[in-house]
Amino acid sequence: MSEVSRFWNDQADGYGRSVDSDWVERSHHRVTADLLNRELEDGRILCVGGPWVAADLGLDLTVLDISVGMLRLYARAGMTPILGDGRQPPLADSSFDHVVVPLVLHHITGRGAASARENVRRAVRAAARLLEPGGRLWIKEIVVPAPIYALELFLAPLTRAALAAKKIPLVIFHTDRFLRRALSEAGLTDVRSIVSDSPDERWYDRIAPVIGLPRLRVPRLLVPVRYRLIVGERA
Repeated sequence: MSEVSRFWNDQADGYGRSVDSDWVERSHHRVTADLLNRELEDGRILCVGGPWVAADLGLDLTVLDISVGMLRLYARAGMTPILGDGRQPPLADSSFDHVVVPLVLHHITGRGAASARENVRRAVRAAARLLEPGGRLWIKEIVVPAPIYALELFLAPLTRAALAAKKIPLVIFHTDRFLRRALSEAGLTDVRSIVSDSPDERWYDRIAPVIGLPRLRVPRLLVPVRYRLIVGERA
């Protein structure tokens, strides 16, 4: 079992409750979920790492996750669970009309900056292969400005060591530009970035910046990130 799957197995029981209790995080989720529920009206839908599409809309909804614990949650909600890695999904090419990757790519890091960037590219290429021609990839991510990104990549070894002390895998947030380029390199067209920040968010809201450290709360102003929904279409 990888350190990432072990971490999410440990988080599974309390994850839903932690999101529900954090209205800032919940409001960001709601913005994206509302958009996806409008756009994904039919067809076969794969969510990689968690569903942000309502299960009660009568959609053909499959969830791929590396955590058995998280998959149990999705199965209870009526979704088809599949155990697997988003970088090498155990699924046939051209088998979905939509692939949704919600707040997952910053967790697919490996041991450092170079592996984090390559793992994002691998996951995007894998998702693109799963799409039917004309199908769309939807990636919800937390993005950072270029200077913060450069600092993140430089400090990745120290960040990994600090998080490992709490048994938390390395997390690296990428730039909007890097993610859009990854979609284009995977052969997707009409790549665009949609602002998905919550209109209800305030600078002084106290948020938990690290999953696994729920007691760590800081003002939103101190966390220089934005939320984006990045979309691309398979030609």
